[in-house]
Amino acid sequence: MRTKHDHKRNYANVMGYLGEHGELPAAPTFTSEGVITGTLKVGQTIHYTASTYKGHPDPDYTAVWLTDGEPGEPVDEAGLYLDTEHIGAVIGVRERLRNSQGRAVYEYHALAPIPDPDAEV
Repeated sequence: MRTKHDHKRNYANVMGYLGEHGELPAAPTFTSEGVITGTLKVGQTIHYTASTYKGHPDPDYTAVWLTDGEPGEPVDEAGLYLDTEHIGAVIGVRERLRNSQGRAVYEYHALAPIPDPDAEV
């Protein structure tokens, strides 16, 4: 059974940690969803607006483009140029967070595959 002294010591430890670090350790979590922007067709460049997240300590963040679920290039400001290799593929993004308290993964996929520009409508 915990004594009153144990509770006071625990409270002092928590308050000391808060005073030094500003908040208690917490595993990373996503707080909003990211989104792909641009026109999903060959010859266009699409971009990804990243999800927002929280965690303490600040989590390490990585994001990669997905083509039919397979990881590819890292997401960056240049975006992803859609060429003929992307025809018929569903494009997505996988975001990963990691800190000393845990990890989280979020995947976003476009709703439709990249259309073939030479296909008859």
